[in-house]
Amino acid sequence: MKNDRKDSSHIVEPKPLMWITPGRVFYAGLLGRPSVRRLGGMSIYIAQKEPIRVCFAEGKWEDGDLVVVPPYSSHRIACDARSITDILIEPETVDQASLPPFLRNQQGVVHAPEIVTRAACAGAIASE
Repeated sequence: MKNDRKDSSHIVEPKPLMWITPGRVFYAGLLGRPSVRRLGGMSIYIAQKEPIRVCFAEGKWEDGDLVVVPPYSSHRIACDARSITDILIEPETVDQASLPPFLRNQQGVVHAPEIVTRAACAGAIASE
């Protein structure tokens, strides 16, 4: 997959950060071991420095800068940089039709470089 990220070598690594609201979680920090996960919310994983790898069930690994995982989907996530951003959305708190196109009915790597850039900026600002 083509890497559309701009040179980020000048960006300071943000400190770990977690925001929790009734229907959303925003996390920027260490990924942990690539064990099987099955979360009840939609996960949006966003690369901070290196591409993310995702594998659903026993399928093939895919890699990219933004990964969408539907609720209750078994998956594994890995990243050489070990730091990621994850946005978790509880499905009962949103109208699926109102989600942006890059999230509707998606599973796996999604090409949305503008979202990757916005998440990097939000994480950097929030950790200041």
